[in-house]
Amino acid sequence: DTLWNCGATPMYPLDRMKHFLKTIAGAIGRSVQAKLNALSIWDNTLSEVATHIREGWKVCDKWNELTHDLTKVQWAGSDNVWKDEGYKDKFLANTAARIREVNALRSQHDQVLRLLPDEERKYLQVDMCFDPLKRVHAFSYNDYTVPMWQEAVA
Repeated sequence: DTLWNCGATPMYPLDRMKHFLKTIAGAIGRSVQAKLNALSIWDNTLSEVATHIREGWKVCDKWNELTHDLTKVQWAGSDNVWKDEGYKDKFLANTAARIREVNALRSQHDQVLRLLPDEERKYLQVDMCFDPLKRVHAFSYNDYTVPMWQEAVA
């Protein structure tokens, strides 16, 4: 906020601020991805990883919420008016969506485990259902990893 409204002449350029916000969002996203990929998400129980997963997507969503509020609401009435739609980083939004997808998979698996008796678990080989997902970094989102993730989930 201080950088955007610093009062310098000429005003801080919009394209430069977008790049700055994108750079910070990228660093946040990569940090969240690294922390979550370090967990044994498919081997640990849901209770061991659920909080980390939830906090990961909350960090991504919070950054996008803050930048959107700054650019759409607060900077719309400042001396240096933001002359574009509110900024939300697509990479962070997609990373948060992937994290929520992993959480949904883990939650559904946990519910199935609670409902099935031991005999049926063994027969259906429920313990092996995450084997294809263990071959990909579940929380790494980029254009290259999307097809591999979709194949593993299918």
